[in-house]
Amino acid sequence: MKRVAALAVIGVIGFLLALWRFGDAAAAHCQGTGQRDTTYSVEAGRLRMEQIAHVLTVTRDGAPLTGARVCFNAEMKGMPAMAVSDEGREVAPGRYEVSVTLGMRGDWTSVVLVEHDGRPRVAVPLDFRVG
Repeated sequence: MKRVAALAVIGVIGFLLALWRFGDAAAAHCQGTGQRDTTYSVEAGRLRMEQIAHVLTVTRDGAPLTGARVCFNAEMKGMPAMAVSDEGREVAPGRYEVSVTLGMRGDWTSVVLVEHDGRPRVAVPLDFRVG
């Protein structure tokens, strides 16, 4: 019985450590708001339901923004329960890949949060249509 109790305690401790160490960094970073700054721009290209990886192009004053933390928060218009969020990974200068499943065709709205060079977080609105 002592062995079972010891294994249970070790299992719980291991689980809590894993949650602490490997917590959802994207979700933590994606929460909150940012300032509006029209020098930043985000384009998404064509977004499709069948895709899992989507690439966002992020620019500042028309130049690709490199080395930024980019977070994509989106929801289907009129359906806030249909929401997705992911932190982007830079795949090329100014191009950030987010891994989300857009579960329905139609009009979506999003806010892309951008942080770089120690500047205040910027919120860039982006509306798009999923085909």
